[in-house]
Amino acid sequence: MLFYRFAIFYLTGIISVTACATTKSATTKSAITKSASDRAVAAHLIFGDTYAHTPKKWQREFELAAEIGVDALLLDIVLPVQDPWAPRQLDSAFNAATNSTTKIAFSFDFAMAAWTTGTVISTLQRYTGLPGYFRYQGSKGGGKLVSTFDGPARLNVDWPTVKAAVPDIYVVPNLSIDEVEAHPPGINGAVHWNAWPSRFNLPIDGNVTTVDDHIMQNALGHDQAYGAQLSPWFFTNYHDHGVDKEWVFPSNSDHLLIDRWQQMLGFDSSAPQAHVDILVIYSWNDCGECTYINDIGAWDVAEFSGGDGSYCQGFKHDGWRLLMEPFITAFKAFATALTTEHILTEIVTLEHRPYLAKTLCSGQSQPVPGSEFQHDVVALIGQTKSPVQLVVTSGATSTVINFGAGLSTSKVPMQLGQQKLSVTRNGKSCGQVTSSVVVTDTCSTPNYNANVEYILLNC
Repeated sequence: MLFYRFAIFYLTGIISVTACATTKSATTKSAITKSASDRAVAAHLIFGDTYAHTPKKWQREFELAAEIGVDALLLDIVLPVQDPWAPRQLDSAFNAATNSTTKIAFSFDFAMAAWTTGTVISTLQRYTGLPGYFRYQGSKGGGKLVSTFDGPARLNVDWPTVKAAVPDIYVVPNLSIDEVEAHPPGINGAVHWNAWPSRFNLPIDGNVTTVDDHIMQNALGHDQAYGAQLSPWFFTNYHDHGVDKEWVFPSNSDHLLIDRWQQMLGFDSSAPQAHVDILVIYSWNDCGECTYINDIGAWDVAEFSGGDGSYCQGFKHDGWRLLMEPFITAFKAFATALTTEHILTEIVTLEHRPYLAKTLCSGQSQPVPGSEFQHDVVALIGQTKSPVQLVVTSGATSTVINFGAGLSTSKVPMQLGQQKLSVTRNGKSCGQVTSSVVVTDTCSTPNYNANVEYILLNC
């Protein structure tokens, strides 16, 4: 059984495709001395998609998260008693978290389960005392981190009563701006879901902005923690179990992940007290919305049940995960931009879709909403210590791109056929890769997922 997202997003042109890279200069913030412990990075994990996990697979999940500096896997859970496998998998997850630097925090899913004050209390009493549960400690307070996801019933939880029964918790639920402005009692902050270019949950021809981030942070004030959201992609095509959703959230820049990370690093540069305290990566494993950054090849085929596996299998996102590490390091250090000092492992990524945006699949009469805003490009990202040269081949066309030191991005027109990347430095090969996904002009099922290939530079 899989659990799917129905989130309501509260977010509030034309690009030129170029073969010239943009290399970002960077400065770090030194005006205020802050501790890395003031900030936490969590990755949202759909617990319902782990029912076939083995203990070894749970161990691997935590190893991958720890490698990039994620503090907690934020488990999106429905009532643990709702499915017989859930308590067993929670035990396996906590066992894996015990010996990892990455721990577990709960996000109670109110879109998929009828949580009450009583069931929230009993669940927290059972699990928050375990050594694998994450404790957040920042300048605004701390405790065992507790969050929520969507659903109107989440507003019915009596958090003061929950805190009286489970004292050492730090409650940062998923709330809208209007809900925060109503000043609900018992919360320590709020997480706002606004990681994609959208308006009223509809795709737009634009880029993600920080407008709502600033409104949300101002509504919370400086004594409550602000949890912002970051995501690399979004495409869903699901029609089952009473759920009907099909759209893509494109980014006008074609570099959503980089845009959002740069926004998070620079968010508080003009207002030192107005910073992001907790950053939620959405998601760790949500195949249903193509936002995953974990090792999808480690999943059992059984966990692709529910109809969404067809557009995830064979589409790797590991490169996005590896790009996260220096950003997380910079974020925790309160740096306002990425520098070569944050880059420990040099990497260049190549990402693309499986077919052109205007392609209609077999039996498809209307395009997927949002696809009209997508650009047919191959996007490239580099994190390097010194300059490199790229040769990108899309179909029959090869393009040479120069990346400088630090963070660089570029893109080239996407053409039918194979997609290839090779990297050199001073004439020496640093590596090459051919995408496992070939771009075609036919398809049987709409799929706007991205395949991400990468090269770890060895030169």
